[in-house]
Amino acid sequence: MARGTADTSLVKPGYSKVAYTPDTIEDFKNCANPDTGPLYFMSNHVKIQHPTKGEMPFKPFPYQERLIEAYNDHRFSISMLPRQTGKTTCASGYLIWYAMFKPDSQILIAAHKYAGASDIMSRVRYACLLYTSDAADEGLGVDL
Repeated sequence: MARGTADTSLVKPGYSKVAYTPDTIEDFKNCANPDTGPLYFMSNHVKIQHPTKGEMPFKPFPYQERLIEAYNDHRFSISMLPRQTGKTTCASGYLIWYAMFKPDSQILIAAHKYAGASDIMSRVRYACLLYTSDAADEGLGVDL
């Protein structure tokens, strides 16, 4: 039996066997690709909370795709972008991908105010919970 809350099964028990389909394996390879993986993962697996439309898949705009590629290609990046353009959403999705596909990674979320770091962490938590519940619905074992 999976561990989780009473009505969901988010994490498979250790050493249990899961049958993966060829499509699932191909999807995993695309997500794990170090060059194109972050954008593929975010476009196909990350869901966001829209203020008026509710839960919806993350479909990045071209400038957000360039931002995600900059995160992935460069250790340090400085971007001149206006307010309210989805930078935090892009960073949150990239952090989820990085934590899942980079072994032994440590991630620090820092901001000049607690509310900023808390907002980023809540977006990461929301996207992770939606991803793991979708994977559990498909019968895949997810271990975060």
